[in-house]
Amino acid sequence: MPRLVSTRVPTAWIHFLVAELRPLYALWYAVYSFFKRGELEVSLYGVFGVPATNECWFSLGYYDCAKRCYDMWDFTRCDCSGHLHYCQGRDRADSLNRTINSHPGALPNFVTDDGMWVEDAKSGDRNWLNGTAAAFEYLTQASVFPQYFHHDSDIIDRTFSIVGMHWYPWYNYVSFSLILTTFIIANSMFLTAVGPFANLDGKYVRFCLKLEHGRLFRRMVIFLFCVCMFGFVFFIVSYWFYYYRPPSPDLLLELMLVITSCRAMLLTDSPGFLIDVEDDAFGDVRFNLGALSFHGCDESLTDLATAMMRRESEPKVWDVKSEKYVREGAERIKLSHDKGKVSA
Repeated sequence: MPRLVSTRVPTAWIHFLVAELRPLYALWYAVYSFFKRGELEVSLYGVFGVPATNECWFSLGYYDCAKRCYDMWDFTRCDCSGHLHYCQGRDRADSLNRTINSHPGALPNFVTDDGMWVEDAKSGDRNWLNGTAAAFEYLTQASVFPQYFHHDSDIIDRTFSIVGMHWYPWYNYVSFSLILTTFIIANSMFLTAVGPFANLDGKYVRFCLKLEHGRLFRRMVIFLFCVCMFGFVFFIVSYWFYYYRPPSPDLLLELMLVITSCRAMLLTDSPGFLIDVEDDAFGDVRFNLGALSFHGCDESLTDLATAMMRRESEPKVWDVKSEKYVREGAERIKLSHDKGKVSA
């Protein structure tokens, strides 16, 4: 009875997904982490919710609910009632004409001025609540996340605000679509040129080098980098100039991760390689999965080429490097020169 499922292990494809495309995963993590944290921050501090303009109070239960409820994919709104969430403008004065900055411990007005007016988030009407306890009880019942926010005594519907247009999730969708498109194109080129059950040999390494140094892949990476950087720069500049808030260390780390991830995929566009990958014998060389996965094809071949050029003066270096990277057929590897091919 013929086998319906192949028992061959797709070694080259596994290496391609795990090693050669790993900068793409790091890029996606940085972009998603940035916009996810931005969306959560907006949901916690209000439409214009930045520390320069608002002071917000929320319970740990509300914070946990906010992290669980909001979604960067389907724009869901969740009911976080039963947990305290209240934001108040820093320049808003209480009945004694005191602002938050002059309150001991930065207390909200309904605490310093017991029995104040508290906004009704559902209707916009003002209901007189009898004391601080009633205000707390009301605020824990009206916390529908993340539909409404308080800012300087005004009720602002998220649906009609700038943030209400969901720039964070939309940009997350755009970034993810571009990253996924790059992933699909790279895998399609792999399956077309190499095949799903290819071995970890010279033919596969040749494909990786030509793909990563090729014009098409480089243009895709450059375009992806420009789109991601535009989103980061846009939000950094907006927060800095409009809300007087400099970028946080977390944001700068995510920005550096975007730059290093794209840089790892953006190799040089030189037409040739130190090792003659076009030689027919090179296609039969078998490589070690561990070393090739850790260093990647480009770095591994560069290390091998350097060891070959030092072979006459330091023969042990070549022995160590060839044993590290090559499983079988190290003698088939040759150096490329401008005039002919010279065996190592």
